[in-house]
Amino acid sequence: MNNEKIIKAEMLLEGIGEIDDTLLAEALAYRPRRRAGSRLVILAATVAVFLTIMMGLGVIGRLADEKKGDSVAPEFNDAPQAPAQTGTLDSFLSSIEGGDGYEYLADADTLPYFDGMAHVVWQYSGDGGYYVSEGIEGAELESLKVEIGCGYYVGAESPELNCRVWVLLGDGRVISPYLVATSGNISTEVFDYEPEIIPSEEFVTRIQGILS
Repeated sequence: MNNEKIIKAEMLLEGIGEIDDTLLAEALAYRPRRRAGSRLVILAATVAVFLTIMMGLGVIGRLADEKKGDSVAPEFNDAPQAPAQTGTLDSFLSSIEGGDGYEYLADADTLPYFDGMAHVVWQYSGDGGYYVSEGIEGAELESLKVEIGCGYYVGAESPELNCRVWVLLGDGRVISPYLVATSGNISTEVFDYEPEIIPSEEFVTRIQGILS
């Protein structure tokens, strides 16, 4: 080793000897700090796994409920479905079959389509004639109009009724309480139909008041 290298080595050893022991201890104990980003990545991964598990449990729970109930989705998802006991209007009209106090007309052409007053008209199954209520007008008529077309959707299959029902508004328009209130369900004469809704209890109550 030449003299220059010897001199540099002696200077290095001398410098090392002058280093404070406290600084040497801190240097030996040093550990590199974890970056915050690493913790965030681990946290995000944990949350993702948790959400995946919870979603999986939710799907399994729904499948189990569907299997247990063995149910079929209703035809009208956003509409109220008929209660357990339906056909109240049909039951009421069936109960007064054969009674008096109502006009009986054998021909549909003789129905009061244009007499200026509304009438409830019904026809029993197997009977070709029509029963007609007395004229309805004023506040009684207005309250009845509010309830027409309101009720519960029948679902995928229309119920079998003992009698068909219409309301003659007295101005040529004919509607049925078993159909949704739309322009397409308005006629100028009594007509055949398949029930779309079960009339509301309020409507049945008003019909009972009119016919009683």
